[in-house]
Amino acid sequence: MRSLMVAVLVVGCGGTASGVDRAVSAREELVTPQAFAVVPSETSVELDASVDRGDAHESAHVTVPVVSGGAVVSGAGDQLELRELTIDLAPVDIPESILTGGVRLVDVHLRLAAPVTTADATWSDDDEHGGGSVRASLVLSWSVAISGRTFVLADQRIDDLAIAIGVDRSGDALTFDAGLIADGARWSWADLVFFGDVTVTLHAEQ
Repeated sequence: MRSLMVAVLVVGCGGTASGVDRAVSAREELVTPQAFAVVPSETSVELDASVDRGDAHESAHVTVPVVSGGAVVSGAGDQLELRELTIDLAPVDIPESILTGGVRLVDVHLRLAAPVTTADATWSDDDEHGGGSVRASLVLSWSVAISGRTFVLADQRIDDLAIAIGVDRSGDALTFDAGLIADGARWSWADLVFFGDVTVTLHAEQ
């Protein structure tokens, strides 16, 4: 997240990092929507799981491996439009301190609820690096596995997220980065286990 925010700030400095004259800049390429594939090894999702037991409160920090995902980004005048975003997560083992019995969250997917557009995008002088922020909602699809049985849970909508996004030139291709920190409880399972304090750092390439 820190590296993404630094990159977004650098864009506003007006530098030309590539030093190469191109027939078509990144900004011009984005006139046509561009698709990106998430790089799992450079993408991370972390969250806190907690449970209240009357007079006791237990919490645990969980790092969730990312399996795959993608994004579609385009230009919108001077701004960036995030048209699609999906993140597919590996099964999440609920810590025994939260729930006993080997409970797992499976088939966990995050997706952008609706396209969003920046209001504060800045571009480098050569139009090869652009970034800004959006307010967005994500939809969480998930299931829970207990004692060999899997139960599909209702989708949960996570609203009012501030997401930093950026597009950069890497050789002949473009890259896309996004990052968010969502403090506090954001969703729950049966009002029993609560999940929140989510941090997502995402890197995707063409």
